[in-house]
Amino acid sequence: MPEAHLAAVRPGLLVYGMAPSRETQPPFELQRALTLKSTVTKIRDLQPGATISYGGTFVATHPMRAALVTMGYGDGYPRLLSNRGQVLIRGQRAPIRGRICMDQMVVEVTDIAGVEVGDEVVAIGCQGDAEITAEEVAGWAQTINYEIVTGLLPQVVRVYRRNGTYPSPNEGLDQWASYLSAV
Repeated sequence: MPEAHLAAVRPGLLVYGMAPSRETQPPFELQRALTLKSTVTKIRDLQPGATISYGGTFVATHPMRAALVTMGYGDGYPRLLSNRGQVLIRGQRAPIRGRICMDQMVVEVTDIAGVEVGDEVVAIGCQGDAEITAEEVAGWAQTINYEIVTGLLPQVVRVYRRNGTYPSPNEGLDQWASYLSAV
């Protein structure tokens, strides 16, 4: 932000490619820099009357297909999204069913053809032409996008890309080592 003319700039959510609110948009285009992904680990067919997750807060009203996803509130994904949030699988929205658990959740994939164990699940980001934004997740969780992205806990693996590619794990360490030894 050259027009800031200051000694320091607090970028906040700009580092994620997000504005703090709809009312506060920067005078330049932002490029999203965060995707939160997981995978389908199990698939089960359920009959009407079957309950999902702790407390049975979701009861199937029709024959349905459910997928287990390895992501939960222990990763920083809000439990408040139980029975109200969505994820993307095969470029389509899949509603969260039942309570989100510490390290897993269940989503309904009845209307998504061909879902298999190992399929990518996107909780924040794009998949095909579909997108779920941190702002949308924040709306479901009755909070702000800051809380969603800063709430992701340390055990969530971070993979950083540079210019559209994934740098090697050790790339840049020599520069950091030189910098740290000079401090």
